[in-house]
Amino acid sequence: MYEPGVFENVNEAIDAAYEAQIILMRDYKTGDRDRFIAKIKEKFLAIIDEETIKEFNETGYGRLDQKLKKNYESIATCQDTSCLRTEVMASSEGLTVEYSAPYGLAGALTPVTNGIATVACNAMTMIAAGNSIIFNCHPAAKLAGAKAVSLVNEAVLEAGGPANLAVMTRNPTTDSLNAMMTSPKVTLLIGTGSEA
Repeated sequence: MYEPGVFENVNEAIDAAYEAQIILMRDYKTGDRDRFIAKIKEKFLAIIDEETIKEFNETGYGRLDQKLKKNYESIATCQDTSCLRTEVMASSEGLTVEYSAPYGLAGALTPVTNGIATVACNAMTMIAAGNSIIFNCHPAAKLAGAKAVSLVNEAVLEAGGPANLAVMTRNPTTDSLNAMMTSPKVTLLIGTGSEA
């Protein structure tokens, strides 16, 4: 079964997301990123209860009633590019505008407990900031992670954006995590979770 953004090989996933970020910054504007994020939210919120139940059954972690609420609220309230700060300074010498540049390709480690919401929200915030992202999902939640990565890509493509802004390896392992963390193409690492 084809799942957009889900790769058999971690290095192919890294390369695809790296190229997608270059395309995002070269060919798309901030308003486009907002359109992609709105479509991601729309797609996730339409199926969030069903996918949360599947994730709960896959992992066996958490309390279903709390997961349903948390996943919905996290995705519904995730911000778009309006959260990006711009500083404007004016003086008799002229005008200066400062804004943050994207990092490029972010690598993310996701927890077993909140894979769907973590993938959705990390992808939306990275896209808002002009980045792409590769996930190394927890192996016990890899099906939920793959579904979430696929939904992100379907939404972005439907909204007219580039493929592979969010990617993952189908079978995440310690080796795929190490490849992600040591790749020179991955310029930012994100870890979600806590101590055992």
